[in-house]
Amino acid sequence: MEFEVSNRSGQHAGKKAAEFFTRPGLSRLAVKLYEKYIEVGQVGGQVILLDATVDERRDIASFLGKPLYADTRLKVRLKDVEKALEHSFQCTLPDMLRAHFPDKELVTRAQQRADHAIYQAHFRSALSSITAELPLESRGRYWMEQGTHGQEWLFSRYKNAKAEEQERQLQLVRYIAHLLNQLPQPDAPQRLALFAQRTSGDPHTLDPDRPAGRLLLLALNDLVQGASDTAVAHFDREQALRLYGDAGLLIDTISSSVAVFNLAGAVYHNGDPDQLPVVAGRRVLLLPLSQLLEWGDVLPARTDIFVFENPQVFEEVIATLGSKRNVPSCVCTAG
Repeated sequence: MEFEVSNRSGQHAGKKAAEFFTRPGLSRLAVKLYEKYIEVGQVGGQVILLDATVDERRDIASFLGKPLYADTRLKVRLKDVEKALEHSFQCTLPDMLRAHFPDKELVTRAQQRADHAIYQAHFRSALSSITAELPLESRGRYWMEQGTHGQEWLFSRYKNAKAEEQERQLQLVRYIAHLLNQLPQPDAPQRLALFAQRTSGDPHTLDPDRPAGRLLLLALNDLVQGASDTAVAHFDREQALRLYGDAGLLIDTISSSVAVFNLAGAVYHNGDPDQLPVVAGRRVLLLPLSQLLEWGDVLPARTDIFVFENPQVFEEVIATLGSKRNVPSCVCTAG
């Protein structure tokens, strides 16, 4: 109770002193005093007022109980100001400054640095807590601890961000770290949109242009052995598809296709034969990735299968083989 009364008394006295310092001869000095107190963190040191006006020299000298300044360059010690404040208003220099600058926090540089260090430490602790939630041998744990874009990179990137942004990033990191432990098995891939729907409730959450999608690509790249420090903006479509494919995630199974020639047959995963290759015979089939994924096995016409990357070479070879017997199966991957 005694402290509260004293605090209110100091605030009241500080307001009176602040009103006194609004006069033209003292207002510029008040700004200098505020800046110096923030810099040194205590009532110490001095401020220098250049090109002091007649009013400033008169009012400052009168307030401090000193003779009129003859020079326009005034040196004013903070301790002298506080002594005069205590004598005239029964308040301290910080009391006056708080009242004079109500819209500014009277936080010294040293305290600002200390507060900022605590702020950063809280963010690092939150990242560490996410890592600790993950199983020791999990992909998410490995990414957070060892990944190029894991915990240390995330801390460095967002340690100075606003609290709201840090919270958004923490939610995002937690989602991706746990998601890495839920990736589908390579023999049972899932479409990216369906995987996103199942894990977040939104089929577009993991789109490459979304924050979660960008972070997922960085994480998948980190999990690839020998992966380089590649920014997500530099991932071309081929790189992204390879990362998704290695993770058991399907993006577009229609536009990507292969051309096949002379397949003897194909079998669905349940063992039923597909008559499409048989009916096609020696005609070229353009098969989208979705069709290939439906098959569990394909049967070549001969033991060897010839694979071509150049479609022109593929066409030339087929034209040459067209009239011959016992020709091999050929595949062109250019699509």
